[in-house]
Amino acid sequence: RLLGCSCAGPESLLVYEYLPNRSLDRFIFDQESGKTLNWDKRYEIIVGTAEGLVHLHDNSKTRIIHRDIKASNILLDSRLRAKIADFGLARSFEEDKSHISTAIAGTLGYMAPEYLAHGQLTEKVDVYSFGVLILEIVTGRQNNRSKSAEYSDSIVTITWKHFQAGATEELYDSNLMLQNCNDDVKDEILRVVQIGLLCTQESPSLRPKMSKALQMLTKKEQPLPWHSRICRYTKNG
Repeated sequence: RLLGCSCAGPESLLVYEYLPNRSLDRFIFDQESGKTLNWDKRYEIIVGTAEGLVHLHDNSKTRIIHRDIKASNILLDSRLRAKIADFGLARSFEEDKSHISTAIAGTLGYMAPEYLAHGQLTEKVDVYSFGVLILEIVTGRQNNRSKSAEYSDSIVTITWKHFQAGATEELYDSNLMLQNCNDDVKDEILRVVQIGLLCTQESPSLRPKMSKALQMLTKKEQPLPWHSRICRYTKNG
């Protein structure tokens, strides 16, 4: 919630409501703090973030692309509800445009392949980042490249491989305490992982719109799309 602004002094300032739990990364990437977030709470954060992106992409007079969706830009209020923050890289564009060609800006590990390669900005760039965020929330692993000289697979690649092998549970954050989860909860987590994989497909045309991703998250009785890598991996598995 915007409380006020100031144009006095060398910097212009926006004043927002105070969010006591700060950002999501302080929870999911910390073993102790991560215990605060059980699966129900993580699911609520995923859905809340999806709802925010749907509002930006579809429910505004001007479409807005955030360009920097990541765990540190998802703030949490006193009830651990998600709020999308930091619109410093956000861009808006008219309804009749298919994409914007722009200089690349964002955070490595969250930027879509077509944006990195060609600088083509569409709402599917946010969809890709959202998919990465889903996988981070489920696994508790940050999708940054290794700081060492050796190449390290991304969380997207690692999850694809485990999904193909039928071993996705091996990646789940230990704080989810799967031994205490019933089969319905385990099925729900696996479904959310599959949605994350759909959102991070290499071709933007195969990624769902955020409104569709939100529908897949909330209407759990509906089957997920059967195409691309999900299709091939399931058949092979």
